[in-house]
Amino acid sequence: MTATETDLTLVIRRKTSSEVGLTSAAASGYDAILTAALTDDVISQSFLDIMDGDTLQTLIAQMLPDHSGAVFDAVTRGTRLVSRHVMDRDSEFSTTETGDMGFWLEPVYWRSNRHATGTNSYKSSGWGLSGGFEWVTDIGYIGGSYAFLASSINNNGGTGKINASQHDIGAFWRTGREGPFYAYARLGAAHGSFSGSRTVDGTADDSDFSYSTSGKWKGWLVSGMGGASYDIEPSERFTIRPKLGLEWFRLSETGYTESGGGEAIDLTVGRRNSSALSASTTLALSYVIGPPRKDYHGLAFELEGGRRSVLAGGLGSTRANFEDGETFTINPDGLDSSWLGEARVKGGSWDYSWKVGIGADKTRNSDVNYSARVSVSIAIY
Repeated sequence: MTATETDLTLVIRRKTSSEVGLTSAAASGYDAILTAALTDDVISQSFLDIMDGDTLQTLIAQMLPDHSGAVFDAVTRGTRLVSRHVMDRDSEFSTTETGDMGFWLEPVYWRSNRHATGTNSYKSSGWGLSGGFEWVTDIGYIGGSYAFLASSINNNGGTGKINASQHDIGAFWRTGREGPFYAYARLGAAHGSFSGSRTVDGTADDSDFSYSTSGKWKGWLVSGMGGASYDIEPSERFTIRPKLGLEWFRLSETGYTESGGGEAIDLTVGRRNSSALSASTTLALSYVIGPPRKDYHGLAFELEGGRRSVLAGGLGSTRANFEDGETFTINPDGLDSSWLGEARVKGGSWDYSWKVGIGADKTRNSDVNYSARVSVSIAIY
């Protein structure tokens, strides 16, 4: 507002996203959302009724597509968990005759979360069943695996929901049981199907309203893992095992178009590619009850802890637009490194082994994430 002796000039303009205190994700869609709101009387009135920044942030967050990395976290977490069987040297059966074969079954479960930062928060949970075969060869154990994995994701406190499923196949090699050194390598691919929905709730002219929209898309996850460990045995019952692992993931998601919410709600979302290269350094401590025997694995308790460090890669940007609207881009936060650990109980005999594991990990932007797995391996002569 400016004034002279004879004139008073008042300039009315819309506040910028920084002036109203929007997060970076909400700011990315701010202009496009307000433009789309003009196509719907209820949505446009709800924006006119807003009197504070928190209410504006809440409404805009509901109108954003999935963008925080929840899908990448869910599919990579599931594949990583079923791959632990190959990472563990004690999951091998004891027979060493060339041509002998073994198989395993392993149900898994996990829960994960991430706090709201510049992007929306999410919580997810998943389960799966994996199995595979391996053969004793002159160069170690060679085998393949299959897993079905399913997960549920709640974005932004539940206003966005995604159901995901994936079929994961893998091929691997690992060293035999002789000696203290152990190494492994695994290549995998998983086809994913995703079904998402968003709900937009608010108030216009003192009346509550609710819109919903949904969309479906596909994706491919490819992965590569390798690592090594070395057994140090201060006594016949106690083992110290330092471990190093590398893992690489790349997720390619197709685009999709939502329907059911109308011009002010439905989005067309573009393709998205995400990748991560990380290294894990952990230390496992194992204690066996009873003297070791070649034909019998005594009841053993194991604790493992360490850190997974992200070396390269990142989440893909999310590009979206409303009908006939300009495309806006939401840039995600960087991938977080994490502290991790697992407690295990295991046992078995010459031709079979079993294991129960409870794991946890935490990043700087999450609460503790949990996982569980139960494994049975059997040799076939």
